[in-house]
Amino acid sequence: MIDSNDPKSLNNWVQQLNLICKPFYYHGAIGSVYFAGWALFATVIPVRANRKGRKNVIAWTFLFTTIAMALTLIN
Repeated sequence: MIDSNDPKSLNNWVQQLNLICKPFYYHGAIGSVYFAGWALFATVIPVRANRKGRKNVIAWTFLFTTIAMALTLIN
């Protein structure tokens, strides 16, 4: 049994998303979605940078990355 009130307790995304009793492929699906998004944008961003200019595209990707990391830390 996990005691969430104990400061030494491990409270990670498995508990936060209630995946403890879910089938094993749910855990893999989270990693796969992350990789699929990364692979998709790795093909889209360079093309956009060539059309719109690298400086603007890099600035926008840094902004989105910062927002995503901040949201990750909040959760």
